[in-house]
Order: sequence, then structure tokens, then C-alpha cells
Amino acid sequence: MERNHIRISPELFPNLVLHVMACAGVGLDEEYGKNVREPLTAEEVFQIREMAKGFQVEAPALAGPLFRALFQIPCYFPAENTADMAAVYDLTVQAITEDSFAPFALYYPEETRLIYRYMPPQLQSFFLSETKKIENPAHVINSFSTIIQDVYERSYIHSWIEAHDSMEKMSSKVMRLFKEVDLIKEWEGITGLKFPYPRFHAILCKPTKFCGTSLLAERDVFSTKPPLEIIGESIIHEVGTHLFLQAELLVDERVEDMVVKDYESFVKSVEVMCQSLREPILEKAGLSQKVDLAAKMELVNELQSFKTAWEKDKDVLRGLFSLYTRVHDSSLSQRTAEPES
Repeated sequence: MERNHIRISPELFPNLVLHVMACAGVGLDEEYGKNVREPLTAEEVFQIREMAKGFQVEAPALAGPLFRALFQIPCYFPAENTADMAAVYDLTVQAITEDSFAPFALYYPEETRLIYRYMPPQLQSFFLSETKKIENPAHVINSFSTIIQDVYERSYIHSWIEAHDSMEKMSSKVMRLFKEVDLIKEWEGITGLKFPYPRFHAILCKPTKFCGTSLLAERDVFSTKPPLEIIGESIIHEVGTHLFLQAELLVDERVEDMVVKDYESFVKSVEVMCQSLREPILEKAGLSQKVDLAAKMELVNELQSFKTAWEKDKDVLRGLFSLYTRVHDSSLSQRTAEPES
């Protein structure tokens, strides 16, 4: 379902990957794996659990190398059958080898074009460098590719039909939250930035407890478990973050320096900014803040400082630079205060 350049829908590929991970006791939702019966073989469970450490993710910025290689990068690309999934994983191996998303261009020209709007070439190597920590990435990725193909053909092909239908119904309910507000237009008005993608795509997934897991460019994964209002609040927030995570900003030398110097602090700064700036959009949508990311990240003081500064100077780049400095300094203080193990 799509309205005002916001698309909300379930997709097979990310749901299948997270389903397999969760059923092996790994992934983004422990309870899902306990409640869903999936006949994984002992060897499949062993292989997936060997990947557990590399698949860990800690919102908003920390993701293990296998999270990127098995989920975040490949699941950005549309794949509605196992042959397409296998092909995407093959291209992922090539991208990791070449430190570039260029291998996708021939087969997924539109998606690759949007990735280049998301991330300039000079930062693609930086982004993909995390996957270099994987020992023998081609073997690991190909092994996982085989597992999800087998699981899909063996059982998930049947359960997906019911899961898809239930999430389609939820898509309609979530979309109704935005019937009175054009999210992209509102964000552009507040920030003065241009949304660089043809749409924002919110992908609903059952096997996750997180709302707002980026799949690059214009796509984000949202859990179906929270109340509708929290899903709606999270979508509003993530539309904002994707305004800041775009190549046109990242090619600015000052912004690029922040990203390379301390990527975690940069992402946290964007999250805090969007928590502040989203407030009038939430109000127009008839929603209130339920999720306090700044509190979770222990950045409440930084949020308040940004709000005070924004009242005097509504320049987003100056606001981002100032906020990043505070978040980076706070992060350094926390690291210094941590006792040595």
C-alpha cells in the first residue's frame, strides 16, 4: 500500500532471513524463536549459531559484520523466490570483495542508483569494511544462502502465505494513521532538506522486536509487535533519519569527517535530532511520543541542548555539527569512565 510516497508492506526476503535466525535462537527476537516451530536440522542450527556474534545488533548504530552481510545489504534488494535470493547473496559476496555496490548495478539498476543517492562511492568502502571482519565471507554467505533456500522450500513457503496476509491487513491500519499528513513534505519543510528517494518504504516483519532497522537508502524494517501508534511514531522518525543519511549531505567534508571519525556518534546525533524535530509531525498525525530514544541512549541533556539551540538557529547542518560534538564528547567520557577489564 502506498500513499504520499510512503509505502508500507511485508516482504518475503527480510522476513525469511529473520525467521531462520530466530528459530535457531539468534537474531532480533528471542520470543519469536521460542513460539514458532521450525524444523531446522541440527547442522543448520549449529551453523547459524556459529554466526550469532557477528549477527548482533544494538540500536541505533552498532551492527555486527554478519548482520550487514546476511541481512542489511542483501535484503535491501527485492527477491520473491529462492533463485533471486541466491543471486543477491552472490552479488553481496562480490560487493564485499570489491568494496563497492557496483556489482549490483547490472541486475538491480534502480536499487543501485538509490544506494548511490544514499552513500557516495568514497564512503561505500568505509561502510563495507565492517564485513571484512568475516573469516571467509564467501563460504559463510553461501552456506547461509543454502539454509534459507532449504527452509523456504521445506516449510516457510506455506507459513509465509498466512504471515503475508496478516501483515497486509496491518499495513492498511498503519497507513490510516497518516491520512491527514504528508510525512515527506512535513520533514522537508522542517529541515529544508530534499528527500532524495522516490518513496520511503516501511517493511513489516514478524520475526523482530525492533521498529526502524535500516535496509539502506529508502527502506526500513518495522516490527509488527508494538501497538499501531508506536509503529506509526517509528515510521515518522525514520523518514526523518533517511533525510540526513543521503549522499548529498555525506559528500560535505565536515559531515564525511564526522562519519569516518565516529560513525556511532554521527548516527546517534541524527537520531536525537529527529526525535526533537518530529514533534510537530506527530502532533499533526494525532500521535504522541511513546519512544524516547534519547533516554535509551543516555543523551537527554544533548537533546535538551539541541532543542534550545534550534529555537535560536534553525540551520540543520549547524545543529548537527553542534550536537555531534556533544554526543562524541559524551561518548569519550563514558569510555574513559569504564573500568578496565
